[in-house]
Amino acid sequence: MACKTETGPKYLASDLIRAIAGTWICLPPEKFSFMDVFGKVPGHPHIVERQLGTAMLDMMFTGREIKTYIPVEEVAKKFKTHFPELSSNIDTLLQGELERIEQKLSLFHFRIAHVLQLAEQNTDGKTYMADEDAFLYYDGDSVALTEA
Repeated sequence: MACKTETGPKYLASDLIRAIAGTWICLPPEKFSFMDVFGKVPGHPHIVERQLGTAMLDMMFTGREIKTYIPVEEVAKKFKTHFPELSSNIDTLLQGELERIEQKLSLFHFRIAHVLQLAEQNTDGKTYMADEDAFLYYDGDSVALTEA
């Protein structure tokens, strides 16, 4: 992937390192497990609003569905083997990208905390069509969705 050969595209090693970190492979799953609530519910129809919401989440949180976790230390060690000339910067590049992702996640979690609570409280009462649908109608304070 690094394409160090003369005929390859010769990606900048620093860009490759940031891109790998951007996949969330080094992000502990507990940092983004709250996003599981946005998962597709089997048997629910593909409505336009949900498809749009999913597309937006995919653009903002590209690694949200990753199922693999490799500790950042292991990833850094591999990169240091392949890019010894960047050895002193690799940890900084990886940590910088992970911090950027964690800040975005933290802000998003803060913004939707109220809806997460509503989704937990209303699952049994079926107040909403389904948990994930409540997010489609959240206006910043409440869920603008009636039982009808």
